[in-house]
Amino acid sequence: MKTIHRKRLAKLADYLDTVPRKLFKFNLVVKEGTCGTVGCAIGHSVKVFPRLLSYDPALDRVVTKNEHAMWYRDIAMEIFGMTNHQAGGVFGPDNQRDELGRKYSNLGGNATPKQVAKLIRKFLNDPDQK
Repeated sequence: MKTIHRKRLAKLADYLDTVPRKLFKFNLVVKEGTCGTVGCAIGHSVKVFPRLLSYDPALDRVVTKNEHAMWYRDIAMEIFGMTNHQAGGVFGPDNQRDELGRKYSNLGGNATPKQVAKLIRKFLNDPDQK
């Protein structure tokens, strides 16, 4: 993972620390009919990285600016330089142990933004996740 990707993840973690619990759903990228502000970490990434991501109301989903990636794993791989397993482990509920390894505890769909921020920081500090 390149330095730019690590910096982006750190910036997202910092942002997630400020997100109110009621505006976060770890198991939902965006809430149908919204502008992409109620959702998971990928959904909130639109606010943090508006030059890289946007919300497409016609598709009701987050897309990369080049419209190449629309699935949360593809977005994470493109924007954050992650592998498919890393993307699933950091951004998917209940995937942490299977995708990142035994030292990670699973976060369910009701995880808070602060819990996901903590997970991102643990991932960034994990020498096994390069």
